[in-house]
Amino acid sequence: MALYAEVILDNPSPDIDKIFDYEIPFELINLVYTGIRVKVPFGYKNNIVMGYCIDIKNTTNVEESKIKFVTTVVSNEPVFDFKMLELAKWMKKRYFTSLSQCLKVITPPDANLRNHNKTAFLNVDLKTAEKEYEKLKSKRKAQAAVIEYIIKNGPSFVSKITKELKISVSPLETLLKNKIIKIDNVKTQYDFKNILIDTNYIAPCLNKEQENAVYNILNAEEHRPFLLFGITGSGKTEVYIKVIDEIISQNKQAIVLVPEISLTPLMVGRFKSRFGTQVGVTHSKMSAGERHEIWKMAKSGEISIVIGPRSAVFMPFEKIGVIIIDEEHESSYCSESTPKYNAIEVAEERCRICKAKLLLGSATPSMESYFKAENKDYNILRLTNRAGEGVLPKTYIVD
Repeated sequence: MALYAEVILDNPSPDIDKIFDYEIPFELINLVYTGIRVKVPFGYKNNIVMGYCIDIKNTTNVEESKIKFVTTVVSNEPVFDFKMLELAKWMKKRYFTSLSQCLKVITPPDANLRNHNKTAFLNVDLKTAEKEYEKLKSKRKAQAAVIEYIIKNGPSFVSKITKELKISVSPLETLLKNKIIKIDNVKTQYDFKNILIDTNYIAPCLNKEQENAVYNILNAEEHRPFLLFGITGSGKTEVYIKVIDEIISQNKQAIVLVPEISLTPLMVGRFKSRFGTQVGVTHSKMSAGERHEIWKMAKSGEISIVIGPRSAVFMPFEKIGVIIIDEEHESSYCSESTPKYNAIEVAEERCRICKAKLLLGSATPSMESYFKAENKDYNILRLTNRAGEGVLPKTYIVD
């Protein structure tokens, strides 16, 4: 019996923002399933284009003479699951954009040779490499330059080779195909030198307001979002940590959104002091390879907490228990590039789909969030006192 893949093309054009049916060839039947990236022929010229498989079915309305076949499976693992697909479909309707653009924003950065932290080694002995260099240096200067570079400098990052030689990755791909070099993945080692981590961290005792907030969040039966309205220094972060601690003890995962990269080291330091290697970080200053590595660690369950800006809301946690949005009033949670999504709305919908908790924190809530709290769409929790021994300064209004 033939099987057919429903494919959304990786193309933002609204004219082709629809599902196309492709027959799955016998040799790919066990490799094509929902969430997989595929390549398919498209148009009268049968140009090979990238697409996303969003479903598998036994029948199609396409005439047998016109049906085309899936050409290649690009990814060996799904880049989204049914819940993330549901979220993408919601985003398409909410933000009046194409499904392909929504799928693109929820999938990881491209795992290609150019973007990944990969190291090039000589795959042959030195004498053979020198012979290959002599053969190539007159006709294939870029390939020869790569061999010469590795002979002189030893194993080197692909990105460093292409940057210093001012070449594309194409010569490396040819050398790889001819088995003159080999490419190995290098697992990213994240640099936390600029992040203050307290190795002797002891969780502080919460005051009554903080304990009340944690209790209400963890014991709420309904999945209505919480607005944590706490003055500056009231200990909102300790409430986040306590909630996440309990969520992780239930074998679930947490996402913490921060509005700016500049706030990330401070937040990461607090969380790594408490949770250690369970914490992952993602932001735009990291390379595509680093962000892809974090994506894989989240998907595999190697980490349980991810901290980052608005794009972190799409981390592929399968057991998401809570999404926390710090400084929820900040405008940076709204994307200015297509799809122009609001991370708070997306988090709310993802929490609804996954039956997770959503916690928004701010000392100066946005008008929208405060309005929702006043109308009982959000639960509001107040922290009116400074945490620990902190006291509010005396203030005077002077004319």
